[in-house]
Parts: sequence; structure tokens; C-alpha cells
Amino acid sequence: LVSGKLAAAWLTGRLFRMDRAEAGLLFTVSVAQAAATLAAAIVGLELGLYGDEVINAVMVVIAVSLFITSVGTPGYAARIEQPAGEARRLGEVVLVPIGDISDRLVSRLRFAGEIAEANGGMLVPVVVTLPQEDFTVAREKLAVIDDTLHSLGLEGDSRVRVDRNLAEGIGQAAIENNASLVMLQWPGPRPLTQIFVETLADEINRLVDCPVAVAAISNTPGERVILAISGRDLEPSRNNDLRSAVSLAAAAAQGKPIIVGPVTPEQLHETGIELPERAEFKPGQMDKIAWAEQTSAEGDLVVLVSQGRSFGRSSQEITQLGRSVVAVAASKVPRWKTGHIAPRYSVIDV
Repeated sequence: LVSGKLAAAWLTGRLFRMDRAEAGLLFTVSVAQAAATLAAAIVGLELGLYGDEVINAVMVVIAVSLFITSVGTPGYAARIEQPAGEARRLGEVVLVPIGDISDRLVSRLRFAGEIAEANGGMLVPVVVTLPQEDFTVAREKLAVIDDTLHSLGLEGDSRVRVDRNLAEGIGQAAIENNASLVMLQWPGPRPLTQIFVETLADEINRLVDCPVAVAAISNTPGERVILAISGRDLEPSRNNDLRSAVSLAAAAAQGKPIIVGPVTPEQLHETGIELPERAEFKPGQMDKIAWAEQTSAEGDLVVLVSQGRSFGRSSQEITQLGRSVVAVAASKVPRWKTGHIAPRYSVIDV
């Protein structure tokens, strides 16, 4: 059996031009399938087809195959070169915490679904409840979420999580699901008494190692995506923030026009960041907030690199004009890897 697996791995490696490490890994992970013969061997023993000596031989083969797999797999896997420059997709796993059921639930789930579908990812709505709260209420919210997903034609893995506080519950859910994006709901303008208090988005940002989004999305789907980039956003220290903004804008603009400014195409090209071919540049001399207000129309989705708090005053000003907003700020290095040390991602505020 072992010789047959070895020959099959060698032949497959030659046929598909694998190197020695790849063929060796193929052999070590496939030889452990010998353990599947144990069930058939026991059935044959009970039927009297053979004696104990066959079972003993099968056990020896299984022990040898498991030893080969345990020793060989880590060694060969470490020698396989990982693809260079492979980055995790922003919409691979979009976690959407749901608090109170509001009229914005449809727009939030629709937008999150667009980001997930554009990246071939999965949508994970989660309801976080505290131990002292009625669990029945959480189940009722989950039913509403499932009905909303069904009405939108979206697939999602909705769930309930019980934790001691909201931020830690969302953070643990993001880690458990290996989320690539956490999308929160923007609660509205903050009162002056809380101006120096840490927001929920900022607290969650400290607990997770993926982008965090605060959503302020219009109930009416936008016709265009407006990507506002200033000269300051082109600084090398903000390169990863800008990449995140461009990635989200491209995902949200599937089948929609995408307008970029006030920077010029030449300025953006110098950063090494590429935009979809359908992107239309509208350069200008004004700051990006004034440019976004002038260029966008009611219902448009405005994407910009934020400077300051997770959902700053500039984002709120554009939201009050009837636009949906996505503002990007700095985040941490993710703890998950994709074959190499992943680049610094950004907090994304919608």
C-alpha cells in the first residue's frame, strides 16, 4: 500500500511537473488514507472472512502510514514556496454585528453582501447578547435577519453569540470566524459629552486584526461610487490605507461607474495602486471633502481615506447631504497570514 501511494505520487508529480517537495507532500498526506481500511477489515473479521493475523497486519500498515504522515507532512510543507504577494480578499468573510433591528438593516446587509459577492466571500451576520438578557429576543432578531437575507437573495451564516459585553463579543466572533472585514452600524453624531470617549468601532479595532467598518448606507442603492483621494493620502505612510479604500471602492462598484479625484491619474500611478479600467478621473484643486460634495449626488457612495477618528467630522458632513460614506483609517497588522507576513490593513468606516 505504501509503495503504491509512493508510486502514484511520483507519477502524478512527473505528469503535472511538480517539484520534489510538492510530490512528497502529495505522498505523505495521501498515505494516511490507509486508516480508512480499518472499518472494512473489522467487518470482514466479524463475517469470518479472515482471522486476527489480517487485522494485525492492517494495524501495522495504519501505524506506519500515520508515522509517515506525521513526520513527512510538516517537512515537505515547509519546503514548498508560497506564492509571492498573495493578499487576503477584503470581502472573504464579512462579519456584520446586528444590534437593534432598524430600517437600515436592509441597506447594511445589501452593501455587505455586495462586498462579499465581489470577492467570492461569505456573509456572517451575528447577534451578540449578554448573559443577563433574554435569549429569545436574540433568536427573534436572527429570524428577522434570515428573512431579510432571503428577500435580498443573499446567502449568509447568521448566528447568536453570548458574551459579557458587546465589544468583546464582536471581537471574539471576528476571531472565531477569521473575519476579513467587520461592518458596524454608524449610531449617528456623538454628543459633546462623549467626544473624548472611545467609540465602539475604536474599541473593536483594538480587539481584532482585520478592517472594521462603520456603516452609514442609504436605503436607496447608489448609482455611482465616488473615490475621494487627497494629496496627503498619497504619502507612503498611508499607502495601505489607500489600498484598502481602493479595494472597497472597486468591490462596491461592480457594474457601476467609479469616479476618482481630486488627484490626477499620474499621481495615483506613482503609488503603484491600480484602479479598474472603467474608473473615470475628475482632477481638481480643492480639498477632497469639497470635491466629494461637489462631485457626488444624493444616494452616491463616497469612499475616502479618513484622518482622525473612525468616523470623523468630514464623513458626517457628507452623510448629512444624503450620501453613503466609506472612510478609511489606519489599523494593525493582522494575526492571520496568507503564506507571508500580511501587509498592514485599514479600518474601513462606512
